[in-house]
Amino acid sequence: DHCLVVRHLDRVGVLAAVFDLLREVEINVQEMENTIFAGGGAAIARIQLHGQPPDWVMEKMEQSDRILHVSLLPL
Repeated sequence: DHCLVVRHLDRVGVLAAVFDLLREVEINVQEMENTIFAGGGAAIARIQLHGQPPDWVMEKMEQSDRILHVSLLPL
C-alpha cells in the first residue's frame, strides 16, 4: 500500500481528475484527507491507496496546471 500526496490548487474538479486516473488503472482508495491551507488558494490531499499507480499516472498528474506537486510514499 502507498500514500499519494497531492499538493494542489483548491479548485473544482482537481481531486475528481486524480480519482479518475486511479479508477482507470483500478487502484482502490482506502482513505483520503484533504486539508486546505490558510487563505484557501491551495490544499494538500493525502490519499491511501491499495496498490501503486504506474509511472505514467504520476506523470499525468504532475502535468496538470492545477497540481503543484505529487509524491508517492510507501506505507
